[in-house]
Amino acid sequence: MTIFKDGKELEKVTLSDYDDKDKLHLLFAAKGFTKYTNEEVAVGRKLTEKQEIEGEKKIANSQSEKKSYTQIRQERRQQRMRKKMRARVTMRELKEARENFEAGHPSTFEH
Repeated sequence: MTIFKDGKELEKVTLSDYDDKDKLHLLFAAKGFTKYTNEEVAVGRKLTEKQEIEGEKKIANSQSEKKSYTQIRQERRQQRMRKKMRARVTMRELKEARENFEAGHPSTFEH
């Protein structure tokens, strides 16, 4: 086993030299490692997951401005109006093209 601190190798330990479980636990304790129970590990994992989720939410909220309900409604209304205006322009062009076709003039419809 190689022990690193801040990316720098501190020392190498041959784990096969420690054939007894208690000796191995003492070695890890001497090197500054802490033994946790399965319950403590589970609690730590849940806490870490919760913090990650909260962090992601904070990042998402800070990256996009919060919009009020009225702002969202106004944006949707503007989108609908733009769509209607495009449809009106298209219908007007189609009407003119049909009239020109019936009159024998070249089409002005640009699709």
